[in-house]
Amino acid sequence: HMDPLTFQQEYEASFVNFQGQCYYCYTDAHISTRIPYDPEQPLILCFDFNVSPGVAIVCQELQLPHQAPDETGTAVIGEVHIPRNSNTPAVCRKLIEDWGEHPGTVMVYGDATGGARGTAKVAGSDWDIIQDELKGVYGQRLFMRVPRGNPKERTRVNAMNTRLLDGEGNIHMMVNSFTAPNIHRDLEGVRVLEGGSGEIDKRNDPKLSHASDALGYYIAEEFPIDKGDRVSSFEMDDLF
Repeated sequence: HMDPLTFQQEYEASFVNFQGQCYYCYTDAHISTRIPYDPEQPLILCFDFNVSPGVAIVCQELQLPHQAPDETGTAVIGEVHIPRNSNTPAVCRKLIEDWGEHPGTVMVYGDATGGARGTAKVAGSDWDIIQDELKGVYGQRLFMRVPRGNPKERTRVNAMNTRLLDGEGNIHMMVNSFTAPNIHRDLEGVRVLEGGSGEIDKRNDPKLSHASDALGYYIAEEFPIDKGDRVSSFEMDDLF
């Protein structure tokens, strides 16, 4: 079930030179504007904490265009992208503006550290702010799936690539590039450090990686390559 390069490295004892595109399994085959929103399925909101840009990713587990009726995959159907001077309340309010009428369950995932700038210093942690902003809209349908710590970066990247394409050539993630153009650009554009072992190059383009990081926290938690890599999640009431 691993992506091809990770399988070569872990099981075939191959030396894999990770270079170029970080999410190397992402291709045109993962792009579709025919991915619908399903109001009957849970809405999944994924957060990374940043100021320029401020981001969040919206996805659902749905039957993808190429899949059999009994199969599902991760459908990225929306996003928030505030280019400059963003903060957590602004991201939440944009999510509410676009998705506040969702009638069902809403699941929230993201960076366990809760952000390092600005908002949290004056109004509690970023996760406190998210809970306060969204609880008033979604009420008891809101579930905060925030882990006690983040997975290792390489673990998260491997999980993303495997969700994109497993070793048998099966696609389990697609992006609606019309409703989520910035995550599309992110998955295409994020690079790995030259000469490294697959680490993300955060300096190549500082505006990239935040959207794919946000999505990666969800994927690594719910679809880890190795169950031992999973970071147990708890609802906010358990954490705070």
